[in-house]
Amino acid sequence: MSWLAWAEPTGAADIRPVDDPIFECGLEIVGTIDKGDSLKLKAALSGPAMKGRPDSEQGTLIPKRLCLDSPGGSYVEALKIARQIYAKAGTAVRRGKACESACSVVFMAGSIAPEDDRGVIADRFIHPLAKLGFHAPSLVVEEGQYSQQAVNKAYKIAINSVGQLMAIAGYSKTPPTLIGAMLETPPDRMMYIDTVGEAARWLISVAPTVVPNKFSDITIVNACNNWYQYHTDVISANGFFDSRKVRLSGVSAPKKKRDGDSISGSLEGFGQEAASVCEVTVSNGLTPSKSYGSSHNLGWITIGKEVGLQYHPFMMFSRDTPLAGLARDDDRAPQQVAFESRNGPWINESVGECFVFAGATMKDHERCAMVEQKQAGPGLSFKSTTRFVWPSGSKTVLVGHGKSLFNEFPETEAINGAATSLELGDSQPSGAPVDVVSKPICNRATIPSNLRCRFKCWLNGTSGNRFCFLNYADYDTDVQAWRPDGQQ
Repeated sequence: MSWLAWAEPTGAADIRPVDDPIFECGLEIVGTIDKGDSLKLKAALSGPAMKGRPDSEQGTLIPKRLCLDSPGGSYVEALKIARQIYAKAGTAVRRGKACESACSVVFMAGSIAPEDDRGVIADRFIHPLAKLGFHAPSLVVEEGQYSQQAVNKAYKIAINSVGQLMAIAGYSKTPPTLIGAMLETPPDRMMYIDTVGEAARWLISVAPTVVPNKFSDITIVNACNNWYQYHTDVISANGFFDSRKVRLSGVSAPKKKRDGDSISGSLEGFGQEAASVCEVTVSNGLTPSKSYGSSHNLGWITIGKEVGLQYHPFMMFSRDTPLAGLARDDDRAPQQVAFESRNGPWINESVGECFVFAGATMKDHERCAMVEQKQAGPGLSFKSTTRFVWPSGSKTVLVGHGKSLFNEFPETEAINGAATSLELGDSQPSGAPVDVVSKPICNRATIPSNLRCRFKCWLNGTSGNRFCFLNYADYDTDVQAWRPDGQQ
């Protein structure tokens, strides 16, 4: 006997009415999802508990949301529930609650169909202090000997269920990259949505959160780039665009203008080939307004001539900002904060090969890990701190300062406290001083032989040594990941 599950079923979930003023939920699923829960929910969805949430855009009523507090359970039953609520009810995970495993499939199906031309709208919220976790389903098989027919049947069940998941994902605006990340996460582990970038990339709304007390250049840049992560994730499905390589987009500071009670910021030179304009509009100051049946929206983001997207305060923070740090002191009271007090740094992690040279003599060469943190300063200035971690645990530290986040490299740098500047190295000599290390680096580096060898170096102004780093990410190659703690 076999069945597909995310958390082994231990009993039916409790479907109960809930009075939730924050997310406007009418019902909450509590406990492990098991066979028969979809039938119970079907009756409850048509009951009075789910009726009567206002859609301020149209002045009509839409169904209340379905709150979730479940560790998972039956994958098959979760798929049934997901199909039931699609276009009929939004979903939410409240403060301190968790929606994991099979529950996450139900969560991602949360959507509504307003009585206008907007079509079906994704409507799914998590509290910044809630847990939303994804992983691959497991095929639970009892002990025993099985025939080829039984094994084939179990395999067909698994493939069919994943196929149903992909079908639901297609019409519920669940990006294929999220499905991929979920299926890559083993059943005994959990992938949680815990940063601004993850939530924005996969069209998961986070509320209620604090709001920056100023509509500044950096908040506009963040909002545009967080929305762009979802946009590029979608278009990358055509195979001609890789969203993983998208850097911070824009070429100059945003232009602001006021129109009545609205303020907008336009970011030019945005997106692919810097050919678009991203416009962020804030209505009613920086106080979240009542729109689309939610009290957590700030306004609209529009890129080029596309249809705009409503956005929430959490999107004004950098992509690597932890969601937990954006929770309000009181969920019922809007709270403005100094941007710098809650914003997290941009984080870039990679592996590659580190080299140290004295002149043309190689003194050290080992695989190493790179962790770069870039923190926003006044205006669009930044400070970057990059740590190159050697197998021994020792670190080479590079600190830089730049005037604009849109510049890939800082204007001033120091390596291990000594003044330095960036040198771009290449297997094809250019007459620059860094050419002296090109041949030994490119002869030893573990990169595909058909690709041009490129690397970066920094000359220590005190010791005279040259530190160089060849980044595997520049080659998009499947070099086995290495970590200083010995884990793979």
